[in-house]
Amino acid sequence: MNTYIKVGSQRRYVNKYDDIPPLLEEFVRHEIAIKGSSRKSLNTYYVNLRQFFRFIKMQEYKLTEDEMNEAIIADITDVQLSKVTSETILNYLYYLAEKDEAASTRAGKLSAIKSFYAYACSAYPELFTENPAYKIDRPKLPDKQPVFLSEGEARELLKAAVKTAFPERDFCIVTLFLNCGMRLSELVNINLSHLGQETLVITGKGNKQRTVYLNSVCLSALENWKDARRKIENIIDFDALFISPRTRKRLTNRAVQKIVEKLLEDAGLGNRGYSVHKLRHTAATLLYDGGADVLELKEILGHEHTSTTEIYTHVNNARLKEVAKNSPLSDCDVGAYEFSNFENDT
Repeated sequence: MNTYIKVGSQRRYVNKYDDIPPLLEEFVRHEIAIKGSSRKSLNTYYVNLRQFFRFIKMQEYKLTEDEMNEAIIADITDVQLSKVTSETILNYLYYLAEKDEAASTRAGKLSAIKSFYAYACSAYPELFTENPAYKIDRPKLPDKQPVFLSEGEARELLKAAVKTAFPERDFCIVTLFLNCGMRLSELVNINLSHLGQETLVITGKGNKQRTVYLNSVCLSALENWKDARRKIENIIDFDALFISPRTRKRLTNRAVQKIVEKLLEDAGLGNRGYSVHKLRHTAATLLYDGGADVLELKEILGHEHTSTTEIYTHVNNARLKEVAKNSPLSDCDVGAYEFSNFENDT
């Protein structure tokens, strides 16, 4: 049984699955061909919708949970899918909550359902006359402040990067993460041909491209790494910016994660919840504190909506609250003084 679309595949189309209904396969193809969704996103859609379709069968045929987990969904018809109601979806969300699935997980699964029915209603309005997921609110997510390195910790990480076996490469990797706020996949997929004189073209989520302007620190780090890279013979992935001198191939996502994890350990920052993605948060926070406004930060980070970017304004507000607490006069409360009796003066 198929489970995932292979993320690393260079093929431009989706294999025909034998374990999902034709309409779901059609939806997956549409997301790739028309909307340009990444294979990673489609893997998530595929797994989440497969579970939902199995839940539909469980309700319709009174299956046990074990039977539901093994249920075949390829035979679910478009008519069955068109009969799904808002109550069906709410029951599914309640079922997930009863299994103690996190609100963020439930929100992701609901998002997949919403996307699927939006497509079905658009493509086949005569059958899908109403979108059952349209009016269902996403589960409320707990407010989370992003975890990020302080400026001092970021400097320690950069110091650790120049002491590795491949210092030019590793320093350049950390420098780009901390100054440009790019995602892991964006950094790994950078090609030499993407570099301009002072710019870098990044391909982000949904194959959307954006131009990042490079400061002098990034440009210097890139020149040092390119000089070191030229000394590596017989490079296989000749256009890949970041390669392994051992394999002579493009670094993988996991390879970069391991590099950063080792650097965090070397810098004395291990076991603090830091990771590659936290370097993106760090860059965003430092840029915002340095004067970038929300719209500018949105473009730099490649966010689709400013609501995603606004989390960094909350970080800043949290720090302002801490600054207020640490005011030099914060210990001067009422109990520290004796008040004169002004009753006779009024």
